[in-house]
Amino acid sequence: MKRIVGIMLLFTGFFLSAYTQTPSVELELEQGMPEFYIIHDDGNRLTINPYLNKIILIVFFDISSVTCFEELKSIERFIWPGYHENADFMLLPIGVGHTDKELNNYRKEHSIPFSLYPDEYGEILPKFTMKTALPRMYVVDKANKIVYISERYEDTGYIRLERVLARTSNAEPIYTDPLQEDDDWNSLLYKLNN
Repeated sequence: MKRIVGIMLLFTGFFLSAYTQTPSVELELEQGMPEFYIIHDDGNRLTINPYLNKIILIVFFDISSVTCFEELKSIERFIWPGYHENADFMLLPIGVGHTDKELNNYRKEHSIPFSLYPDEYGEILPKFTMKTALPRMYVVDKANKIVYISERYEDTGYIRLERVLARTSNAEPIYTDPLQEDDDWNSLLYKLNN
C-alpha cells in the first residue's frame, strides 16, 4: 500500500511540475519587445527602458561562431555607417553566454567599432525565442513593436534590413533594394519574413 501511495505522489509531483513550467516564447512581428536588462561584469545593469523611444537593432550572437562573426562584420559594413550617428537608433549586439571581458577582447581582436553587450547566463535570448541557433536579429520600432526578425545570416539580408530601418525611421534607404519600390509596409514585412 505504501508503494502505491508513493508512486501516486511521484506521478502527482511530476504532472504538477510539468503544468507549472514556463511556456515557451516565440515572439512574432508586431509583438512588443520583452523587458530585459543587461548585467555587466562589474554588476552594473543596463536597462532597456530608456531606449524604448528609439529604433533598436538587437543582434544575438556567439563569439565562437564564424557565422556570427560574419553577421557582426556585415552590420559594421552595411548598417553602422548610416545609423551610428542617428540619435533615434540603438545597436544592441548581445553576446549570448559571454562576459564583458570576453566581448571586449573579441571586439579588440576583430576591430569591431561598436559596443558588445554581455548575456553571460543566456537569460535574454529565451525572452525572444526558445530557438538557440545564432545569429538572430530583431528590429524594434519606436512604438516598441518588433518589425523585423532574422533567424540566420544571409549575405543579401542587409539590403532588406536597411530598408526596414529606413522605413521605420522615415529615412531614405541607403542601398538599392531588390523589392519593388511600391511595396506597402505590410507586404514588405510579409516578404521579409516568409
